[in-house]
Amino acid sequence: MIELGSFWRRPAYLPYVQTPLTQAMIIAAEEKLGYKLPSELIELLKLQNGGYLRKGLKNSPNTMILGIGDISPSISNYFWDQAGLIPFDGDGHWELCLDYRNDKTNPCISYISQMGKDEKIAKSFKDYLSMLELKTYGYHVLESDIIPQLMIPQIEKILNIKFDPLNKWADGIPTQKANFKDAIISIKTNMVPTGFIRKNHERYAELRPTIKGYIKLYDELKENTYLIKV
Repeated sequence: MIELGSFWRRPAYLPYVQTPLTQAMIIAAEEKLGYKLPSELIELLKLQNGGYLRKGLKNSPNTMILGIGDISPSISNYFWDQAGLIPFDGDGHWELCLDYRNDKTNPCISYISQMGKDEKIAKSFKDYLSMLELKTYGYHVLESDIIPQLMIPQIEKILNIKFDPLNKWADGIPTQKANFKDAIISIKTNMVPTGFIRKNHERYAELRPTIKGYIKLYDELKENTYLIKV
């Protein structure tokens, strides 16, 4: 059984998350698109209506699954003029699509590019989800009961380095960095805000108050965990 809640990236990038999915929104989207959407996609969007993923296809640039709603980008308002193909991820040069061209009720998943590539990725959306792998971005895990305010000075002393001030706004994950020989050390904790939005975003005043508390970046790890990358 696939644990759907494990797919969404944390913290959620709020401008890409649609309002909570309702049955009326599902019906309206399916009427507009002309196809019934896969049940696994609907269940996933009920947990979070679109956004960035913490899992991805191996050797693929896919990063998100679009939600259903009026906020762009969205499955239901994505501009696309190829019949039978409904994109749910892409950048305009390539798209991952629900592919209804050969089956009007049970779409496969296809990769379509402007360079003419048309490749079947999975026989169903459920199979596509089962192919996604957790992205760790090269971080190593350090478990400790020491709080960050004490851990950072200890690392600085041991390595004779100095960390920059805490950066909360690069990707929503509070991170500190320091120069170390010919490399850069990055360190972050496993507890992160539930969502994030940059201060210069036009919807900042609207969405910032919706961030409530903290959540684990990786459920697989303990709360008192540091993630370190050199």
